[in-house]
Amino acid sequence: MAARVDGHPDNAAASVVGGLVAATFVKGAVRAVRMPLDGGLVFVALVPDRALATSKARQALPREVSRADATFNLGRMALLLAGLADRSLLIREATEDRLHQDYRSPLFPEAPQLLSQLLQAGALATCWSGAGPSVIGICEASDGEKVRSAAEAVMEDVGVYGRALLLRADLDGLIVNDK
Repeated sequence: MAARVDGHPDNAAASVVGGLVAATFVKGAVRAVRMPLDGGLVFVALVPDRALATSKARQALPREVSRADATFNLGRMALLLAGLADRSLLIREATEDRLHQDYRSPLFPEAPQLLSQLLQAGALATCWSGAGPSVIGICEASDGEKVRSAAEAVMEDVGVYGRALLLRADLDGLIVNDK
């Protein structure tokens, strides 16, 4: 039901199932598959105090993409999934993108600098979080607080007000307590 209301089964499935989930509609029904997620990874989310409507972010995208760009992103997605399952395989190139981040950057011009600074602070890889304006750094757990702290300073330096959060994946998902 949540997937139908939200329109994005990936969001709903991750909330319900927990962990790393691939989800989509197949023949009108939600198909969700839980995948391995390395427990030694944490995520630094930079959450600006400014809004970016998903509808506006979608309008920034081209109506068509080249086969080369689509193929590029599919390859990067495969690298990212391997790196999320085993952090020793995670490389920064796994989050390179040709389908949305550059097109949306005019809507949040500080994003490329924030992503670059997250890498310099020790993140293994970085990317926009959905349509933005939040961005994330994927980190070794042992480096998470250092990256988060550096990210706070970078946000202040570039004039982006908001929060830098250190997050761990919720591996349990929805828990129903009948008491």
